[in-house]
Amino acid sequence: MRNVHDPERTMYIYHARKDDKRTFVDIGRELGITGNRVRQIYRRIDWQLNGMQADHHKDEDIGKIITFPNI
Repeated sequence: MRNVHDPERTMYIYHARKDDKRTFVDIGRELGITGNRVRQIYRRIDWQLNGMQADHHKDEDIGKIITFPNI
């Protein structure tokens, strides 16, 4: 197993997902890694570049009050 931090590959993943709107699985197939690993790399670099404006922090459901039906 490779444990290499490759900044060129990381930025390729970031731009393929962010700009080209490709799926994690599609990017992973091209690079020979799993879609889940691509997702991990993407989330890490997105957080480093954008902080609280990262994609996984823009979920509109975060912070909403959950109401339960009265039984």
